[in-house]
Amino acid sequence: MNGQAAFLQLFGDIRVTDVLVFILAAGYLLPQIKKGYLWLRSYVKQTEQDEKALGDAARLPDYHKQSIDIRNRLQKQIDDIQQDVIDIKASQSRNEAMILGLQAILRENIISNYNKYRDKGYMPIYARESVKKIYEAYEGLGGNDVAHNLYEKMLSWDTEPGGEPERKEKEDVEQQSV
Repeated sequence: MNGQAAFLQLFGDIRVTDVLVFILAAGYLLPQIKKGYLWLRSYVKQTEQDEKALGDAARLPDYHKQSIDIRNRLQKQIDDIQQDVIDIKASQSRNEAMILGLQAILRENIISNYNKYRDKGYMPIYARESVKKIYEAYEGLGGNDVAHNLYEKMLSWDTEPGGEPERKEKEDVEQQSV
């Protein structure tokens, strides 16, 4: 069987005009089908987006509750921080008061040692070391007034009995004024 006979047996009495009409119809219908497909695809996509938006809208009360919870937790943290600031300021005031009190005690100790060893006329080495540590602590706390002058004088005193530096200082001053 040749090719023409096979074609005729397959398609029968189809005329060329019928084939041309079919091709023209297909040429018109294919773009229409494509438009329909694109419209259907965008409709399905829009429907999915609408459903997602509806789902999100349904969760809005949950989101609102979560935002209120977050706001309340943040407010509690702010309140805690404000209370911590108040506590720190109070603690700082107490610390400053303790520092001033400790300075006063150390100053009194330096003055007391000055008076004690001035009257003796000398200052043993162990007492000088003790006063040195007391003065360093006093100075570290910010103290630096009369105690500084007394400390400087005590450093010049003898460490053994026999010298009376304070009385000698007074005698020198008296002799110069005469």
